[in-house]
Amino acid sequence: MNASMKKAISRYIQGKDHNKPHLLKQAFALHSKLSMQVKTENISFPSNTQGLAAISKLLVSDFNKQYENIYTYCITDTFGEAELSLSCCWLVVMTEKVSGKVRVGFGDYHWEFSHSGSHLLADRLEIIIDAMNVLDEEAKEPFLVWAEALPYPYLSLSELLSNSPAHEAVEALEAKLSAKKK
Repeated sequence: MNASMKKAISRYIQGKDHNKPHLLKQAFALHSKLSMQVKTENISFPSNTQGLAAISKLLVSDFNKQYENIYTYCITDTFGEAELSLSCCWLVVMTEKVSGKVRVGFGDYHWEFSHSGSHLLADRLEIIIDAMNVLDEEAKEPFLVWAEALPYPYLSLSELLSNSPAHEAVEALEAKLSAKKK
Protein backbone atom coordinates (compact mmCIF):
# COMPACT_ATOMS: atom_id res chain seq x y z
CA MET A 1 0.00 0.00 0.00
CA ASN A 2 1.16 3.52 -0.79
CA ALA A 3 2.70 4.95 2.42
CA SER A 4 0.78 8.22 2.16
CA MET A 5 -2.56 6.39 1.74
CA LYS A 6 -1.67 4.14 4.66
CA LYS A 7 -0.95 7.15 6.87
CA ALA A 8 -4.25 8.87 5.95
CA ILE A 9 -6.30 5.71 6.56
CA SER A 10 -4.45 5.03 9.83
CA ARG A 11 -5.21 8.56 11.04
CA TYR A 12 -8.89 8.11 10.18
CA ILE A 13 -9.05 4.82 12.12
CA GLN A 14 -7.11 6.19 15.10
CA GLY A 15 -9.25 9.32 15.19
CA LYS A 16 -12.52 7.38 14.97
CA ASP A 17 -11.59 4.60 17.36
CA HIS A 18 -9.95 6.81 20.00
CA ASN A 19 -12.25 9.86 19.87
CA LYS A 20 -9.61 12.19 18.41
CA PRO A 21 -11.38 14.26 15.74
CA HIS A 22 -8.30 16.43 15.17
CA LEU A 23 -6.56 13.44 13.54
CA LEU A 24 -9.03 13.49 10.65
CA LYS A 25 -7.25 16.62 9.33
CA GLN A 26 -4.46 14.21 8.40
CA ALA A 27 -6.91 11.90 6.60
CA PHE A 28 -9.45 14.06 4.74
CA ALA A 29 -9.30 17.08 2.46
CA LEU A 30 -11.24 20.13 3.67
CA HIS A 31 -14.08 19.63 1.16
CA SER A 32 -14.13 15.81 1.19
CA LYS A 33 -17.28 13.77 0.68
CA LEU A 34 -18.52 10.77 2.63
CA SER A 35 -21.20 8.44 1.32
CA MET A 36 -22.60 5.54 3.27
CA GLN A 37 -24.55 2.53 2.15
CA VAL A 38 -26.06 0.75 5.16
CA LYS A 39 -27.38 -2.76 4.51
CA THR A 40 -28.51 -3.49 8.06
CA GLU A 41 -31.14 -2.16 10.43
CA ASN A 42 -28.80 -2.35 13.45
CA ILE A 43 -27.09 0.99 12.77
CA SER A 44 -27.91 4.12 10.82
CA PHE A 45 -26.02 6.97 9.21
CA PRO A 46 -26.91 9.70 6.75
CA SER A 47 -26.25 8.61 3.17
CA ASN A 48 -24.12 11.69 2.36
CA THR A 49 -21.97 14.02 4.43
CA GLN A 50 -19.74 16.76 3.05
CA GLY A 51 -16.74 18.56 4.49
CA LEU A 52 -14.05 17.68 7.00
CA ALA A 53 -15.89 19.26 9.95
CA ALA A 54 -19.14 17.40 9.28
CA ILE A 55 -17.33 14.09 8.65
CA SER A 56 -15.30 14.48 11.87
CA LYS A 57 -18.45 15.22 13.86
CA LEU A 58 -20.34 12.24 12.43
CA LEU A 59 -17.60 9.58 12.44
CA VAL A 60 -15.74 10.63 15.57
CA SER A 61 -17.56 12.95 17.98
CA ASP A 62 -21.11 11.62 17.52
CA PHE A 63 -19.98 8.00 17.04
CA ASN A 64 -17.99 8.05 20.27
CA LYS A 65 -21.02 9.30 22.22
CA GLN A 66 -22.66 5.92 21.55
CA TYR A 67 -19.76 3.48 21.32
CA GLU A 68 -16.52 2.65 23.13
CA ASN A 69 -13.84 -0.04 23.06
CA ILE A 70 -13.73 0.50 19.29
CA TYR A 71 -11.37 -1.62 17.18
CA THR A 72 -11.43 -1.06 13.40
CA TYR A 73 -9.33 -3.20 11.04
CA CYS A 74 -8.57 -3.09 7.33
CA ILE A 75 -8.13 -6.57 5.90
CA THR A 76 -5.01 -6.52 3.74
CA ASP A 77 -5.90 -9.57 1.61
CA THR A 78 -8.77 -7.52 0.15
CA PHE A 79 -6.80 -4.42 -0.89
CA GLY A 80 -7.56 -3.16 -4.38
CA GLU A 81 -5.24 -0.25 -5.12
CA ALA A 82 -4.91 2.14 -8.04
CA GLU A 83 -2.79 5.28 -8.24
CA LEU A 84 -5.13 7.46 -6.18
CA SER A 85 -7.66 5.00 -4.80
CA LEU A 86 -7.87 2.07 -2.44
CA SER A 87 -10.65 -0.35 -1.58
CA CYS A 88 -10.70 -2.94 1.17
CA CYS A 89 -12.92 -4.87 3.53
CA TRP A 90 -13.10 -3.74 7.13
CA LEU A 91 -14.10 -5.20 10.47
CA VAL A 92 -15.18 -3.34 13.60
CA VAL A 93 -15.60 -4.66 17.14
CA MET A 94 -17.03 -2.23 19.71
CA THR A 95 -19.36 -1.94 22.67
CA GLU A 96 -22.46 0.16 23.18
CA LYS A 97 -21.96 2.68 25.99
CA VAL A 98 -25.51 2.41 27.32
CA SER A 99 -26.14 -1.35 27.19
CA GLY A 100 -22.55 -2.66 27.20
CA LYS A 101 -23.43 -5.06 24.38
CA VAL A 102 -20.72 -5.90 21.89
CA ARG A 103 -21.20 -5.15 18.20
CA VAL A 104 -19.34 -6.81 15.35
CA GLY A 105 -19.69 -5.26 11.92
CA PHE A 106 -18.05 -5.46 8.53
CA GLY A 107 -18.21 -4.03 5.07
CA ASP A 108 -16.11 -2.19 2.51
CA TYR A 109 -14.17 1.05 2.27
CA HIS A 110 -13.69 2.79 -1.07
CA TRP A 111 -11.19 5.65 -0.77
CA GLU A 112 -10.29 8.29 -3.39
CA PHE A 113 -7.30 10.53 -2.71
CA SER A 114 -5.69 13.68 -4.08
CA HIS A 115 -2.31 15.26 -3.50
CA SER A 116 -1.96 17.80 -0.72
CA GLY A 117 1.63 18.91 -0.75
CA SER A 118 3.85 15.88 -0.30
CA HIS A 119 1.10 13.57 0.97
CA LEU A 120 -2.35 12.33 0.05
CA LEU A 121 -5.69 13.20 1.65
CA ALA A 122 -9.04 11.55 1.01
CA ASP A 123 -11.37 13.51 -1.26
CA ARG A 124 -14.02 10.85 -1.06
CA LEU A 125 -14.82 7.88 1.14
CA GLU A 126 -17.63 5.44 0.55
CA ILE A 127 -18.40 3.17 3.50
CA ILE A 128 -20.55 0.12 2.89
CA ILE A 129 -21.88 -1.54 6.02
CA ASP A 130 -22.85 -5.12 5.15
CA ALA A 131 -23.57 -6.24 8.71
CA MET A 132 -23.66 -4.88 12.24
CA ASN A 133 -24.36 -7.72 14.63
CA VAL A 134 -25.48 -6.97 18.19
CA LEU A 135 -24.31 -9.89 20.29
CA ASP A 136 -25.44 -11.33 23.59
CA GLU A 137 -23.72 -10.27 26.80
CA GLU A 138 -21.69 -13.50 27.04
CA ALA A 139 -19.98 -12.64 23.73
CA LYS A 140 -18.51 -9.38 25.06
CA GLU A 141 -15.46 -10.78 26.84
CA PRO A 142 -14.30 -13.20 24.11
CA PHE A 143 -14.76 -10.61 21.35
CA LEU A 144 -12.94 -7.82 23.17
CA VAL A 145 -10.06 -10.13 24.14
CA TRP A 146 -9.83 -11.29 20.51
CA ALA A 147 -9.97 -7.72 19.14
CA GLU A 148 -7.27 -6.53 21.52
CA ALA A 149 -4.93 -9.33 20.41
CA LEU A 150 -5.26 -8.62 16.66
CA PRO A 151 -2.66 -6.56 14.77
CA TYR A 152 -4.04 -3.01 14.61
CA PRO A 153 -5.30 -1.57 12.29
CA TYR A 154 -4.10 -3.73 9.35
CA LEU A 155 -4.34 -7.49 9.35
CA SER A 156 -4.55 -10.45 7.02
CA LEU A 157 -7.47 -12.85 6.79
CA SER A 158 -5.43 -15.57 8.49
CA GLU A 159 -4.60 -13.20 11.37
CA LEU A 160 -8.25 -12.22 11.63
CA LEU A 161 -9.42 -15.83 11.84
CA SER A 162 -6.66 -16.92 14.18
CA ASN A 163 -8.26 -17.61 17.55
CA SER A 164 -11.50 -15.89 16.50
CA PRO A 165 -14.53 -16.57 18.68
CA ALA A 166 -16.83 -19.24 17.28
CA HIS A 167 -19.81 -17.12 16.31
CA GLU A 168 -22.07 -16.60 13.30
CA ALA A 169 -20.84 -12.98 13.01
CA VAL A 170 -17.30 -14.22 12.28
CA GLU A 171 -18.61 -16.95 9.98
CA ALA A 172 -20.54 -14.37 7.91
CA LEU A 173 -17.41 -12.21 7.57
CA GLU A 174 -15.33 -15.23 6.60
CA ALA A 175 -17.90 -16.15 3.92
CA LYS A 176 -17.81 -12.60 2.51
CA LEU A 177 -14.02 -12.56 2.41
CA SER A 178 -13.79 -16.01 0.86
CA ALA A 179 -16.22 -14.92 -1.89
CA LYS A 180 -14.12 -11.81 -2.58
CA LYS A 181 -10.95 -13.85 -3.01
CA LYS A 182 -12.52 -15.96 -5.79
